[in-house]
Amino acid sequence: MVTLIRTRLRIDDTPDVFAGHGVGGIFGTVMIAAFGKGSWIVPLGAFGIVGPFTCTVTAARVLLCRLATEVRVDPETEHPGLDLARHGESAWDHAS
Repeated sequence: MVTLIRTRLRIDDTPDVFAGHGVGGIFGTVMIAAFGKGSWIVPLGAFGIVGPFTCTVTAARVLLCRLATEVRVDPETEHPGLDLARHGESAWDHAS
């Protein structure tokens, strides 16, 4: 599911932060609603508030970073990898 979302939304999430924290948080919220005492309104309402808030704040921070500096590198540097461009060696051996 995480791979599908990442691919469809074209999210570059190399360290799998969304997989670890985003999916875990969503799953935990749904499980609290499913197994907890009380209604589904509070946990799902909290998810409905926290989700858009997180997206909005993240987008604002990225836009602020773009005003201060370049967020991406040029394609000639990105394609072979930043490790090779910055350090002169590759961190991952994908030749096998």
